[in-house]
Amino acid sequence: MIEKEDVNKAVVDFCMEVIEHPLVYFSECDLHFLLSEKLKKNVKELQNKYPTDYPRCKGSKNRYKTQLLHREYGVKGGRKMDICIFSKEQIAEINHWNLTKNKRDGYIKPLFGFELGSEKTRKKDHMIKDLEKLEGNCSNGYIIHFFKDITTARDNTSRRRQKDEKIKKGFKDMVSRSINKRKSNKVKIIAVLISLFRKQEGNWPQCEIFDEISGWEPFENQQTSESKIRELLKFQLE
Repeated sequence: MIEKEDVNKAVVDFCMEVIEHPLVYFSECDLHFLLSEKLKKNVKELQNKYPTDYPRCKGSKNRYKTQLLHREYGVKGGRKMDICIFSKEQIAEINHWNLTKNKRDGYIKPLFGFELGSEKTRKKDHMIKDLEKLEGNCSNGYIIHFFKDITTARDNTSRRRQKDEKIKKGFKDMVSRSINKRKSNKVKIIAVLISLFRKQEGNWPQCEIFDEISGWEPFENQQTSESKIRELLKFQLE
């Protein structure tokens, strides 16, 4: 059985690594890869393969196996989920070569679903669509977005600064609209703004983490940043 706390631990580890080393990702695909690694490390069940109900050949009692974790799995409406985790029981229901049940588009709703985004995800309704996708197609959802602020301290009055502030405001509005449209607490939303050139405590960059009540909150060290993310995960589980 997959424990939610193990999944949450992987999410925290993932967020901490991206905050500390924001250049680990070039695009959203890098985030997919890193989160998948963290999930496999923290959730032992994801390290194995389990039998489906799809026979290895006609009349065979042997069944093909697959893993519990998949990327870009289909959901209704012709959409895809960035990352998903199935239970062993759900895998056992797969009886179609498309990893579905009974028919090609008979997609199984995963136990956990993830949608990721970065500063390169510019569509204003992107996070809202992610929320709608997760709420309707998985039991437990996570939306995790990162944004790099590349403004330098000496650049506060420049066009670069003004442009960054505009992007940050747009990102904040996107997060706020998504949270306002949330129909349940089964989808957790984490948004992190990482300042690459601001004064740092040791090797830990300043960051801001979005809270739906207080907005963007600044954090300057690993301990307080991690505590905030854990707090958000706990709050949204209630």
